[in-house]
Amino acid sequence: MKKFFGIWLLRCPNCFKGRLFTNPNPYNLKTITDMPKACPNCGLDFKVEIGFYFGAAYISYVVSCFFMLGIMGTALITMGWVPKWVVGLAIVLELIFATYILRFSRALWLSIYWWYVGDK
Repeated sequence: MKKFFGIWLLRCPNCFKGRLFTNPNPYNLKTITDMPKACPNCGLDFKVEIGFYFGAAYISYVVSCFFMLGIMGTALITMGWVPKWVVGLAIVLELIFATYILRFSRALWLSIYWWYVGDK
């Protein structure tokens, strides 16, 4: 559970204390992807290699799909069909949470790398 909350709170996958992003506000679009070079607490390298975080785009896509399917699936189960307003609501919520999903995907991608490749 500590690993999950570390990802959810956008913390370092090693110490779970250092912040992954320099600006904690995910809606400041100028600094949305700015990360320190290393964890300020334990020194874990966040800049693994050039283009490392392109893999997070796949995770972002999957998370967004599950988010949309969760909303529409709930409407389908409870109402028996998906009205247009539910689709509109899902799109608006996706736009609101898109910046956090981007950061969450980066945190998950770095965590997967660190837990399965970085320790060896």
